[in-house]
Amino acid sequence: MQKIFLDTSFLFAYYNIDDEDHEEAMFLLNELSESNMICFISDYVFDELLTLLSSRVGKSRAIKLCNDIIDDMKDGFLILVYIDNEIFTDALRIFIQFDDKDWSFTDCTSYIIIKRDGIDKAISFDEHFRQFGIEILP
Repeated sequence: MQKIFLDTSFLFAYYNIDDEDHEEAMFLLNELSESNMICFISDYVFDELLTLLSSRVGKSRAIKLCNDIIDDMKDGFLILVYIDNEIFTDALRIFIQFDDKDWSFTDCTSYIIIKRDGIDKAISFDEHFRQFGIEILP
């Protein structure tokens, strides 16, 4: 079974019908739900996404996200990874080491999770994941 990490940029496009990548995000999520993959997000990605949706799209979209996350976790389609002290510390090292990159701290935590948990790919509309050397869909 393949593992895939879902980034904030992808999920924001999915939940925001006005996003330029919305149609592609809908297509990709439909393909994922029909495939034999397990999706991962972190609590930092969830927090970032919930904040973006609430402030830019509206609370109703943020609530839909919450309900979808609960359902997807129950179904085993989605695993929520919590940032622990080890991930946090390793992400700090990456953030500091690559001071020439415009990576967010959340991106650095995602990178650590992907490497640590042997996640095969990520879905992101954010170029930072390519800079990490992670295979990106689409």
